[in-house]
Formats: sequence, structure tokens, C-alpha cells
Amino acid sequence: MKRMNGFEAICATARIVIFTMCCVGAFAASARSQTHTSDSSTKGFSLGGHVAVIGSNPGSFDLNGQRTDPARVTTAGGGLLVAYGLNEWLAIALNGDGREFQEDRHLAFADIGVQFFLPGGNRLRPHLDVAMTGRRAEFETATGAIDTRGHGVSIGGGVLYFWSRSLALEAALLRTAGDLDRHSDNERDAIGVSGTRLLMGVRWYPGR
Repeated sequence: MKRMNGFEAICATARIVIFTMCCVGAFAASARSQTHTSDSSTKGFSLGGHVAVIGSNPGSFDLNGQRTDPARVTTAGGGLLVAYGLNEWLAIALNGDGREFQEDRHLAFADIGVQFFLPGGNRLRPHLDVAMTGRRAEFETATGAIDTRGHGVSIGGGVLYFWSRSLALEAALLRTAGDLDRHSDNERDAIGVSGTRLLMGVRWYPGR
């Protein structure tokens, strides 16, 4: 039986995750929420773009019978975010980050999750993030490049600073842990690979 990789697993479970988050959102919408000024409202549809500092830290593993300790990979990249605020403190978010060198994708993340917004100032809105993440990471060893794929859970947080009612500056830090599968013609070995992302960009709330 062919083993499902991380991105295929994300697609297979996306409907379940979306349904669960919608149920949570329906409950949240019926709950009493704290009132904020309209200048920092997180309700409704938003689009975001950001630059990213992406780190991937693979653990040691056996390669052709020998212990291999690949170096950490850290690079700059970018990404996009689409979110919908169900109310002032809960939003569903789809996010993608990555970096490609020439035709090879060395680091990629695809998130589907929620953002919990905390009380803040008139323009400042901190948030906590939880997401299911599909990942792909390539890194070099003495015998060549290793391609790994899989999925895990990302946790982190960030802050929005509303420059205006429709435009906010955003910074966030996310960490993803778990095993990734090494993909080759004959191997499907699990390798522990943690990932860290520092995101800095803008978010736009159209129609305001």
C-alpha cells in the first residue's frame, strides 16, 4: 500500500479540520465577546503578505548504515495568508511560506488553523496561533540532497498593529515539530525535523 506523504495527508484531513473550526466558530459567535474599537477590528475577510526567516533543524539519522548529522538550514523566503475573522477574537487562517532555489523547493510550509486574538490597545492586537501544517524540507548531506516531507502541528503567536482601519502591520513567530519522511526510490525513513518561522508583513481588510 502506498504511503501518504504530508501534503496528501493535509488534503485528506482538510475537510475535517474546516468542519471542526466552523463548529468552534459557531460556538464562539454565540458567546459574549469583548468590545473593541472599530480601528482594531479583526472580524471579516483579510489578505496578508510577508517576508520570512525560515529555519529547519534536522536530527541525526542513519544513511546507508552510517550516522548522519545534517546541518541546520536557515534562509529568507516569503508567504501569503488568507483569513476570516468569525468574531473579534477568533479567525480561521490559511497560510503558506517557503523558499525556492532555482527549480528546487528547499523549504515549504502549508498551514490550516486558527488565530486567537487577545485584548490589546486601540491599535495593537496580539494573537496565539495553532495550525495543522504540511511541510517539505531539503537539506544536504555528504552523499547528496535529502528530500523530506510530512505533517505536524504548529504553535506560535504574533501581533497586529493597525496602521489604519483596513491595513495592519504584522509580526509572528511559529514553530513546527515532528517527523518528516525521507523520500527516495527505496526508502521511507522518518527523520525528526523541527521548523521555525519568523514572519513580518502586512494584512489588508478589504471593504473598510
